[in-house]
Formats: sequence, structure tokens, C-alpha cells
Amino acid sequence: VVLGFVTPTGATVAASGRALFDFGRVSLATNASTVLTLRMDTGCKQAVSYVDGNGVRWLAAGTYTVAVGDLLSPASHELTVTGSSAMIDPHCKA
Repeated sequence: VVLGFVTPTGATVAASGRALFDFGRVSLATNASTVLTLRMDTGCKQAVSYVDGNGVRWLAAGTYTVAVGDLLSPASHELTVTGSSAMIDPHCKA
């Protein structure tokens, strides 16, 4: 099982802690390899978002760590969302 997590490391707002954004399962023979694509949601439940006091979801500017793999030794990469926070969609509720 391959897990994909995103964690805010310098978000400009109080985004939640580590969030699972996708996962996949593969079975491989010894010394075999494959490509597995994990995707972050582009809808209402984006992993780099937060919910305000009114229950509206916002895209949170800041720095995030994306970790992919297993829980013990994932590969990780840092990404930065620039600009100010933006409402994802007024109909996106918590």
C-alpha cells in the first residue's frame, strides 16, 4: 500500500495537521517495478485547505510537505502555495 500525505509546514493560516490525500495498492514480483499515480483532490476536500468558522473551505497559502510511500520511510517533497488565501467554492462546506 502506497500512502500520500500532505502536512502544512509553514501555512499562513491554521491549516489542519497531516492529511491523507490518496493511496494505492500494488503487488509486485521481486525486482519488478511499476508506476502508480496519486492525485490530490481538486474539488471541495483539497488537502491544502482549511475550514473557517462559517464552515467554508479556503485554499491556504503556505508551505507544505508532500510525503508518498509507507509510514516508515516515505519520499517527501516541499511545495509552496503563494498568494493570499482564496475561497475554493462558496458551496464547499466542511
